[in-house]
Amino acid sequence: MISPFLENRNFVKDALQTFRVFEAIEDSEYQIREKRANQPGNLKLINIEGIPFSKKSSITNIWSFDFEIEDKLFYTPKCSKVEKGLIVFSKKEAYVILIEMKSKLYGSGDDGLLKIEDKLRDSLSKLSLFATPFIFNERHSYIKRVNFFFLIAFNTEHVTQQANADINIKKYQLYPAFLASKEGKSKSLILRDYFGQTFNIEIMFIENKGREKEELEINLDDIINSPEFSEAKTHEFTCP
Repeated sequence: MISPFLENRNFVKDALQTFRVFEAIEDSEYQIREKRANQPGNLKLINIEGIPFSKKSSITNIWSFDFEIEDKLFYTPKCSKVEKGLIVFSKKEAYVILIEMKSKLYGSGDDGLLKIEDKLRDSLSKLSLFATPFIFNERHSYIKRVNFFFLIAFNTEHVTQQANADINIKKYQLYPAFLASKEGKSKSLILRDYFGQTFNIEIMFIENKGREKEELEINLDDIINSPEFSEAKTHEFTCP
């Protein structure tokens, strides 16, 4: 007879798939849409390229995580989470890539750095809660390291101007990463979620410099420089 606790875990896992909180990615490209960007010129679509997927393999080791499911089972207040997450399993490591979209990036306010930091913390907490019954069990004991990346894509920024007027903005945890992005670099950040877990996250601000402001292309090969990541499509490990 199956344990009632295991039965409940399986029920939760199935629900997470049914409501597409977790969804398999079976392509080397993936699109993320901003559901509330309805004004012309707003950043509405990100095309993610460089996903380590192989059509020759029957195994899916790349999954998306939707933070904006509005079903009452998984509902959290609006604007408290980032747009989307990707989870990639390699031979010894897992990669969690969180993506936030901003048409206009500010130093303060609802579209400011502090609000984005809150979104990141909320999203990490939600991922910790929902991923546990769905992914990490005895089948994933081979995972020795989880690498976290947070990509903030934007069209225009007002951070520099606001920071010159308000010195407090320069004290925000995301501000050094924003400055590093001016030189095409990323910056690591230690962040604690609501469960008390600490995460070392690589933060990258990505400006949309193309003429087409409603769309942006991001290639993960330009973001994650790791042989483990590029070899993820060659092994048998995946989400159950």
